[in-house]
Amino acid sequence: MLVQSIPRPLPDTTRRLQKANKAFRDAVASEMQAAARQAGVKIRMDNFIAIPFDDSGAVTVNAMIEGADRVSIEQLAKGADVLFVYSVTKLGPAGRQIDPGFYVVRVSQNAASGQWVTQFRNSQGRIVLETDATVERPDIQTGIQAAFLQQVESTNREIETLRALPEHVEDFQHYVLLLRK
Repeated sequence: MLVQSIPRPLPDTTRRLQKANKAFRDAVASEMQAAARQAGVKIRMDNFIAIPFDDSGAVTVNAMIEGADRVSIEQLAKGADVLFVYSVTKLGPAGRQIDPGFYVVRVSQNAASGQWVTQFRNSQGRIVLETDATVERPDIQTGIQAAFLQQVESTNREIETLRALPEHVEDFQHYVLLLRK
């Protein structure tokens, strides 16, 4: 097996990439904040995630609702708005997909069955999709991300994107860290 070293980017290249990434993140943050204000929610833009699909410009963005990281598991079970999502592609399971756009994502637990539920509310405040969710750990951030990823995985386009992500966890974590900067 031949192992080749990948040369480090030149300082000038690194600066250009950092500048382009900052411009992209600033533009996305501005659009997300404007849409969130219209939806009546406050969002955190210090850790949003943008997932580009291909060269077409298709992207899904999710930002945490302000305070969602401080929600206890008991509060989450009663129902809490946790994410503000934008997708340029349809979201949801086959046959129940919702149109591209901005959505407030609420996670709750059915008291009778114990089943976790994710609801997507459109810009008019109407629930347009409700689906089962999985919250496996008392770590709220993990639960919030799991609920979002469950929705992402339910569409063909998102599945293709997830399959295209780096195979190694370290590479994926590095990719996410780059997006968060």
